Amino acid sequence: MKRSIIIALAMVLALPSTILAATGYVKSLKLDEKRVTMEVWDTEDVDAKVRVKGNASTEVTAKSSNENIVTVDVHEDDDPDEYVVEITSEDKTGDAVVTVTTVDKARNGKKISKKIKVKVLEEVRDDDDDDDYDYDDD
Repeated sequence: MKRSIIIALAMVLALPSTILAATGYVKSLKLDEKRVTMEVWDTEDVDAKVRVKGNASTEVTAKSSNENIVTVDVHEDDDPDEYVVEITSEDKTGDAVVTVTTVDKARNGKKISKKIKVKVLEEVRDDDDDDDYDYDDD
């Protein structure tokens, strides 16, 4: 009996730390923006905050529905529980959806995803540019 317990304990201790670390779950995913309107060749940041129970990861991934309109990159914020989703528009106008998803799963066994609707417009002309034009025909 003692030998069985010792063997079982040795097997548990031999498990990789990644298996043991995944003892928690994701409680929620919150984004500070649900809609973003931007111009071509622009960048917007959206903060993603993940709340977890236990040792679950607070990391997120992001994917664009149309990389001809916007591309995305995710990087860790100064707050270890927050990530920044960097949305960069390309040279085309249009609509895209950025889906942000938790790396770890919620209690129900599914990852949590949230969507950001993105609209990319032509560059807005600044009315102050008219001040430089000479309207006199002299």
